[in-house]
Amino acid sequence: MTCNTEHSVYRDNDFRKVTTLWMQICLVELVHSIDIRICVEGVEKEEWHQKLKEIDVDYLCYSLMFYKVDGMINGATRKKLTQTAMKKMKIPLRNIVEQKKIVQQLNKIIEIREKAKKELNLLDNLIQARFVEMFGDPITNSKLLPIEKIEERYFLKAGITTKAEDIHDYLKDKYEIPCYGGNGIRGYVENLSYEGCYPIIGRQGALCGNVQYATGKFHATEHAVLVSTLKNEVYSLL
Repeated sequence: MTCNTEHSVYRDNDFRKVTTLWMQICLVELVHSIDIRICVEGVEKEEWHQKLKEIDVDYLCYSLMFYKVDGMINGATRKKLTQTAMKKMKIPLRNIVEQKKIVQQLNKIIEIREKAKKELNLLDNLIQARFVEMFGDPITNSKLLPIEKIEERYFLKAGITTKAEDIHDYLKDKYEIPCYGGNGIRGYVENLSYEGCYPIIGRQGALCGNVQYATGKFHATEHAVLVSTLKNEVYSLL
């Protein structure tokens, strides 16, 4: 299992260590919710260990993975979740049997998702192999096909400067327009800026140079380059 955050990726064992450490630092008050605002000070060791037995670490891990932190994150250029904000987080209380049952179900879903990812990766490799078989290596032009510059056939235009706070998670009837950035779909926005079918090249980010294909209504940030044919051209990149 992999636990993803906005800036980091924790493997299962690492996240379990972090979660366990966090549980040791903060006392969990088992009332109507798991409240993280009461510290360990003044709590007997036996009582502390007994309360820990009532919490499944994987359940806590999943609860944190899917916790909605909208409104809790601050910072303009580099977003962060402070310890003060974390202490206000509450997780629904369930008995240990229910916790383990939820964990088992989520583990099965994660397993199915990972298998699907592997299958998609195999398909990607198959498509790339088929492309090279048909057209040769595009870097070396191994089949000596005629070439020309993109600018001779296509028009490249960067998207619109977009503030981070204007990009959100999907919300029906409000934030439904996919927003393309330098690494693909970054989130969703309220208003569209483009409509149609466009190849999009990422010009900044970890996946700089990646190509997406946007269709229908969408928005593109300044880190995404839209590709369209020049006037009177009928050729297509795809």
